[in-house]
Amino acid sequence: PYKRYQIGNVWRNEKPGNGRYREFTQADCDIIGNINPAQGNSELCELIGSTLILCGLKKDQFKIKVSNRKIVQGLIDELKITNEKQKFKIMRAIDKLEKPGFGLKGVEDLLKEKRIDSSGAVTIGAKLDNSKASEIINILKTKDLDELKSNLKNPISQEGIKEIEDLLEKLSYGDYKELIKFDVSKIRGMSIYTGFIVETNLTFEVKNPKGKEIDVGSIASGGRYDKLISRFKGTDFPGTGMSIGVDR
Repeated sequence: PYKRYQIGNVWRNEKPGNGRYREFTQADCDIIGNINPAQGNSELCELIGSTLILCGLKKDQFKIKVSNRKIVQGLIDELKITNEKQKFKIMRAIDKLEKPGFGLKGVEDLLKEKRIDSSGAVTIGAKLDNSKASEIINILKTKDLDELKSNLKNPISQEGIKEIEDLLEKLSYGDYKELIKFDVSKIRGMSIYTGFIVETNLTFEVKNPKGKEIDVGSIASGGRYDKLISRFKGTDFPGTGMSIGVDR
């Protein structure tokens, strides 16, 4: 496999927000090619843990959460949701679960008709009926992998659960297993990801220079993107990668 990293400035084509800049410094680490997926994905989790420790954080100051998009994708198929725009909105809604002011209620609003935030701004939802929205919310509430395994019988969800089990088995031999936790709600908003997801958050409050508490968001995240390279090269190359937001 080809393993590479780079550290430099990157740019984001979107409106900047709290802790999000148009230009920022990022460390990107990727593994491309034929490698046992669980092995490659676990190596990235270990890399996040070791790097943040070397940067001066203590083990109780951050949490590495892992998931697999196939678990929710299988549920979406099971619910007979076929509209691609709806699928995209569902994933984006779930990705906002831990953002300030959202929670399960905010996600549920975005799964249904619309969400109105505290400023009065309206975001149009995925327009699911109450039954389908409730099924998705119930899965997001499930923290136990065995419970998910018994509740989701479709082959895509089962495949995603098996991949998480393989990943956790590999991580059990590493130095950071106590920092890594499964969380089915971790989905990442980008559509490039095909399975494994990793997202790292701080466990302590962060204040800006004015002393105001701010939400810095995820500080190191990524996932598996087995179909991304084919967009440019026309041939599939399996890949997995993560980025550390240095400015964060």
